[in-house]
Amino acid sequence: QPLMNDLKIFRSAEMLLIRAEAAADANQLGVAAGFIKQLRDARFGSPQPLPAYASQTEAFGGILDERRLELLFEGHRWVDLKRLGNRGNRAIDRDAKECSLLSGCTLGNDDFRFTMPIPFSETAANSAAEQNPGY
Repeated sequence: QPLMNDLKIFRSAEMLLIRAEAAADANQLGVAAGFIKQLRDARFGSPQPLPAYASQTEAFGGILDERRLELLFEGHRWVDLKRLGNRGNRAIDRDAKECSLLSGCTLGNDDFRFTMPIPFSETAANSAAEQNPGY
């Protein structure tokens, strides 16, 4: 449309989470905790205690917990779990009633069903394309 800008918006909270993840990946656990504290301070409007991470697993778990709160209902959770779930010792958590009625409560973060199959039209058009594992 004329005179319509395509603006990309990044929230400062998401940038803090990305920085915390990068710090945790570099094993700078104190720096990662500082970014999480900064995020919590802004969320609550008052100084919050500094989290203490004893390992990368704890740091990634804390980051995943904060991402869950900050990005609630935006559809990022399953991607976050696929990407960092094993590193943060987090998985899909479901209500017991739901698990009694449905299957899929025991899927691991690296299960092939988290990745969709590549459509046949795409693999037929490109002989070099490989189907995702499990399909």
